[in-house]
Amino acid sequence: MKKSMITKSSLSLLLFLEYSIPAIAGTPQLNLDCKSTSSPNMIISGYPRGEGYDLKIKMENATLSYIDKCKDPNCSNHEKQGNLFVVEALNKKVFTLYFVVNVDGVGDVFMGQFYALPDSVKYTQTPHGYRAQYKAIYDGADPRSKSDPKAYLSHPIELSCSQQEEL
Repeated sequence: MKKSMITKSSLSLLLFLEYSIPAIAGTPQLNLDCKSTSSPNMIISGYPRGEGYDLKIKMENATLSYIDKCKDPNCSNHEKQGNLFVVEALNKKVFTLYFVVNVDGVGDVFMGQFYALPDSVKYTQTPHGYRAQYKAIYDGADPRSKSDPKAYLSHPIELSCSQQEEL
């Protein structure tokens, strides 16, 4: 009788550890992948939050990067470029990114926004997070611009996006 009690306790502990360790060991990582639905061609990809961010906005041969990440486990080598702010509740059809850069002598400058079109959001809960597909609008800095700060695009660009956040 005592032996089966130990077995049940051991099993409970193993199940607890199996389902608890992923939550303790890491932060869910959000991955974003978007492509423009028409010309000009634009790709937005990366991870816009979690343990930092690394998001790239590409047009033709030009890339605009927003980065805040550690390059080593102790974070003694840190990379930072621009600021990214996220408003997210995709299960309620909300996802918005705001882009800001610091310009010498001026301070923080708003460089644009990216937002999901609520009526297009298809959200699916998964065992370890979620997945979503939606159309989005990018209205902001043109990666091809040579000015500092970057000039804005002449018109917003619509993109088709897939996004997932899972452990």
